[in-house]
Amino acid sequence: MARRRLRARVCLNMIAKDEANDRLVPALQAAAVHITGYMFCDTGSTDGTPELAKSIFDYFNLKGKVAHHSWKDFAHNRNYCLEDGKRLMGNKCDYWLLLDADQIMVAEEGFGLAELELKDSAYYLREVARDSEFTNRRIISTRFPWKYFGKVHEVILPADDSFAGKDTTGTLPKSIYSIHESDMGRGFDRDAVLLESSVQEDPTDKRSTFYLANTYNMLNRKEDAIVWWARQKPERDPEAEVNVSTEDLISILKVAHEIIPARQESLYTIAKLLRADKQDYAGCANYAEQARAAGWYNDTTLFANINIYKYGVLDELCVCSFYVPAKAEVGQQACKDLIKLLEGEGVTEDVGRQDLRNMLRLTRNNLNSHRAQALAHENNGGGIEEAAQLDI
Repeated sequence: MARRRLRARVCLNMIAKDEANDRLVPALQAAAVHITGYMFCDTGSTDGTPELAKSIFDYFNLKGKVAHHSWKDFAHNRNYCLEDGKRLMGNKCDYWLLLDADQIMVAEEGFGLAELELKDSAYYLREVARDSEFTNRRIISTRFPWKYFGKVHEVILPADDSFAGKDTTGTLPKSIYSIHESDMGRGFDRDAVLLESSVQEDPTDKRSTFYLANTYNMLNRKEDAIVWWARQKPERDPEAEVNVSTEDLISILKVAHEIIPARQESLYTIAKLLRADKQDYAGCANYAEQARAAGWYNDTTLFANINIYKYGVLDELCVCSFYVPAKAEVGQQACKDLIKLLEGEGVTEDVGRQDLRNMLRLTRNNLNSHRAQALAHENNGGGIEEAAQLDI
């Protein structure tokens, strides 16, 4: 494969099982732009996955190794693949590119990782998955020892203290990022089983507890999700039956926002809960306005719901402010801004995603209601009666 000037030996390190589908081929083809070699570990495929992967690597004239391991869990098998990589490819790789089998690398400016002057011990890679954006440590130096932790939603960290203070994780050019192409939800049942075993082995494992709650939520097991979210609160008895009210959830969300104030998902969710569960429109408008004023997140190391930042906050502010005379102008402007945003993206009441089409129609109706309310206020000489007297 023709290459420009190479500055780093970047090798793919990937585990896969039964991925001989329409995702693996484009994923490996896209990765080929960035790598000089590979360590591919199959974990029990019966559909020809390792043979398919080898044929793609051969097509791009990439040298590497294919290994076969029994499946246990994500951290175990990724660590196994790293160990094999060190043993079989260690003298041929300066960095590992750690990708999932459905993860497609993007190089908007045409150059790949191997053409960059990589110096840091690791690099964060921006990842896009449906409506979420986040970053993960996906490029690691082979000069240092690394280890995965967590049976599911595994995280890679320094394996020991041998390079304490030397872990300088850098960022890549914005033109290099990745897209996940998997079917959302296809592995949630498997994830739930692995996470349940993790918390049984170690009930104090807060990370597994958090992801188990999220997994239950994605499986629509809402009651289980609430119980496990609540078990993260240290003052609760982890063995007790827990019934979390709206107030409890709001308290948890406030703490979450205090921990990472740059992220606004918590404020948005509080606003939505106040409107939907308590009809507290003033409170809803207050939290939605706070979220809007704070702007977009500046820390994407965990999942960020893009829809909340683009549409959700404006939507809540538009809806709730109608019932709060003091927020009338703010609400009307939020409606206008949301309509402008949707129309700018080509959404009409007949074209676009169904949820966005519905949002556009309802927002137009809300804007008309805001205008009618303002006109009534004007005609009454400012003596409009409040639609609701609510406490924040």
